[in-house]
Parts: sequence; C-alpha cells; structure tokens
Amino acid sequence: MKQFVTAAFVVAMLALLVSPGKVLAGSDTLVVYANGRTLDQVILGDTAGTGAKLHHVYQLVSLDTTYIFDGTITTSENLTILGVPHPTTGKLPCIQPDVLLDNSIPGVLFTLNGRSTKGTLKNLYLLGIAINNKVNYGSG
Repeated sequence: MKQFVTAAFVVAMLALLVSPGKVLAGSDTLVVYANGRTLDQVILGDTAGTGAKLHHVYQLVSLDTTYIFDGTITTSENLTILGVPHPTTGKLPCIQPDVLLDNSIPGVLFTLNGRSTKGTLKNLYLLGIAINNKVNYGSG
C-alpha cells in the first residue's frame, strides 16, 4: 500500500511538472464581462493585499458591447488577454477607449515593465476610436 501511495504521488508531481499551465489554468483565469467597471479598473484592481496579481489571464466574453478603458494598464507581471469569439460568426470581443472627464481620450492601453515581462493579446478587436467617435492621434 505504501508503494502505491508513493507511486501515485510521483505520478501527480510529474504531471504538474510536465504541464503546469494546463493543470492550473482555471485558477489563473478571470472571466471578464463588458458591463460594469472599465477593463483597466478590473485588471488593475485584481490584486491581493500584498499587491501581487490574483490572475494573469483575463478572458473577455462579451460580444454585444465593447470593453472600454479609462487609463493605461501598467504591470511588471505577465499578462494574457484572451477574447472568446462567437462560435458561429467568429465575432470578437472589442476594446475601445472611453472619453475622460476633461474630454480627452486615453491613448495607451498597456505598458509592460520589465525585461522578461510578456504580454499576449489573442482574438480581440482593438478599436482606436473612442465611444464619442474621436481618434487619439497622439501617444496611442
């Protein structure tokens, strides 16, 4: 019996070493809907009391409205934003800038700091026109 438990433990440890992303993917992913807070508020607010990110993968699922951002998402940790396309039409989730109180438009969506920080954007439609139909030709 002791050998069986030891063998099961070794197999489980090997499975974690071989594919940690697959085994732990669910706990590192946050599903985000476009209603409510802006995308930058959701991602920047997703931290533990220590300041560490709670999630590194954000799955955007809303297709009936756009995800808006009010400011730059700055991080020194790896970040993945995955859009979930519509299964038949292929429509992608859309991210676009909001209009700020001073009538300006945020120009930069992401700033990744650090030499080995990796950002992945997949299956997204990034719209450079704000919700008032203005384009930011400056820093964005």
